[in-house]
Amino acid sequence: MASTSLSGAQRRGWFSGCRAVLGTLALSAVAAFALDGTQAIVFGPGDTVRVSMAEDPEVAYEGAISAIGTIPLPYLREFRIAGMTREAAEQAISEALCKDLYQKATVSIALLAKLPVPPEPPKPPGKVYAYGAITKPGVVLLPEQGQITAMQLVSEIGGLTSWAAPQKAYIIRQEVGAETAEKIPVDLTVVFSGEAPKTVVPFRDGDVFFVPGQTAAAGQLMTNDECQVIIVGEVNAPGIIRFASGEQRTMMRAIFKAAGFTKFAKDKGVRLIRYSGDGARSEQVINVSEIIDGGFLEKDVELQPGDMIIVPQKAINF
Repeated sequence: MASTSLSGAQRRGWFSGCRAVLGTLALSAVAAFALDGTQAIVFGPGDTVRVSMAEDPEVAYEGAISAIGTIPLPYLREFRIAGMTREAAEQAISEALCKDLYQKATVSIALLAKLPVPPEPPKPPGKVYAYGAITKPGVVLLPEQGQITAMQLVSEIGGLTSWAAPQKAYIIRQEVGAETAEKIPVDLTVVFSGEAPKTVVPFRDGDVFFVPGQTAAAGQLMTNDECQVIIVGEVNAPGIIRFASGEQRTMMRAIFKAAGFTKFAKDKGVRLIRYSGDGARSEQVINVSEIIDGGFLEKDVELQPGDMIIVPQKAINF
């Protein structure tokens, strides 16, 4: 080892001189760009390097930079060089060796192999969530490039149902950082009329596209499952009545689906049996004649899955 028998005063003197010289090079050494204007190479974990010192051959290392960004060096143990350019790393090691050890330390680092930077994973496509009076509720993936129009989105969801209200469609959009969501109207009647819409709202990742029904409750439109009710008694086609997703589920429509009343039906006393989630049973007597014959549609009763309709027989006098 060279010059390790210096006194404390001499070592401090050499150390101060070494730091002064190295300090003048610091501004250029730590720069991330080479003198010719090209971007300098920055060491990173996994890179293979060769380190040598002109004054002492024992201070050397050849191998990979560790996962934590260090290399093992005599007297310095694990020394971090990840994130540094070659010039900056040589300066840092020289400075560390000049501290109490050497009068002069000329360090050279050669990059033998650069660990390839893994490509960034592809960005997942954006999603629009479509619900309501549509054929196929669910998720629609946005194209990687360009935009998707309202007409294209409706095509992706299989079109609208016969009971949809296309003029009432809208987008629910939650902006990042916003406390409340924005409701953006989308009149699909204009989209499919062939006329150029006054404004075109492009869909964004996370948008919720909703198409209401003409009169159906919103809760009926959040699922693609059909609704089934049971009808027995004095109807022409008793059995299980099925309502498609989003279709109005009312007593009057159930009677129509069952092919109407028989001539013996007591249409003023139709019984609706319903069981709640906890098993509680309730019964309601409905004057269906008033709804159908009298035209009081506001008195029509909305049905729920699992309801049972019993149409009793009216009294017959002989």
